[in-house]
Amino acid sequence: NVSHGRSLVHLGQFEDASTFDVFQSLERPESIAVVQNIRMRSIGEIQKEVRSIDSDIRALAQFNPHSQWFVRVVLTSYHHLSVFYELVAHIPGDYVQFQVEVLKERFNKFAHLYEKLDAISLYDFVLLKDNDIRLSGFEWNAFMRANVNSIISAPYRIDVEGLTIRQNKKILESINSTNYTVGLQDGAIFNTPRDTGKTVSSNPVMALEMFMVLMIADFAVWFFRQILTNDFLSQNVSWGPDLMWCSAAHDYGAKVKSSEGKTLTPCSLVSVNVIHTDTRQITKPKDFVSRGNKVLNSFRKNSKTKRWIMINSSFRYHYHALSNWCKKNSKKWPNI
Repeated sequence: NVSHGRSLVHLGQFEDASTFDVFQSLERPESIAVVQNIRMRSIGEIQKEVRSIDSDIRALAQFNPHSQWFVRVVLTSYHHLSVFYELVAHIPGDYVQFQVEVLKERFNKFAHLYEKLDAISLYDFVLLKDNDIRLSGFEWNAFMRANVNSIISAPYRIDVEGLTIRQNKKILESINSTNYTVGLQDGAIFNTPRDTGKTVSSNPVMALEMFMVLMIADFAVWFFRQILTNDFLSQNVSWGPDLMWCSAAHDYGAKVKSSEGKTLTPCSLVSVNVIHTDTRQITKPKDFVSRGNKVLNSFRKNSKTKRWIMINSSFRYHYHALSNWCKKNSKKWPNI
């Protein structure tokens, strides 16, 4: 049963993104569920993360007041509970639901999403976001206005290293001829600054990383109910879903077109940059890669999910390798 009427009704109220002034402020009608995990190991981290959550919630509510945050907070000490609750007391409760627990071990970030699938089915969109991706200061309205008819969309990412590369023309010019590795969504390399008033573009792509993705909620529920099995959720490696969701969105879009005659773009990359502060909360034990590959192999052996995995376990390539990968795989999908 494929349905996406809520989101397309809302998106259909706006003109094409080509007429959009990127600096225009507008309260938007879409309802958005934000799902996020945060680990906090010290009082200093708690103070910093609570400030970030507060500013991000307020930033999103400015444009999409019909938004709700579902935040799993993992503390490493029971002594930190009182500190956390005291600090979040001022955050508007209408916009956020905290699920707080104390856990020192690694955890599967998609377990929290699985628990919230029924809840997010009531929204138009679901935003999956790492805690070190900032919405405060992000061109959210421009991002949304360029998203018309996309099942999944995401921005480019830029961090401190990326800003340094962008400012150094010699480094930028040498990337094509060196072993410097680039990501599919490196904003410093692939998304140069726009002139004032220049429109934001949205381009179809074959893969999107998981640091920040916006999905039509009905697709998210349809997709994650198929892949978030007990076996996957029972282990603490989160590899796999981001390697499959664009291919799955291609199938979902075909179902929608067949049943409703509407054409949707499976995955879109929008030409705005989001700041990645890189808090490095993920600790990687020695067997991290081997356990991750074991998870991927289980998806590859599954008759339902094996055809959705289009790329390997990494989103970083040498520049030439990335170019060759795009040329090879673009033949699988038209118009990309």
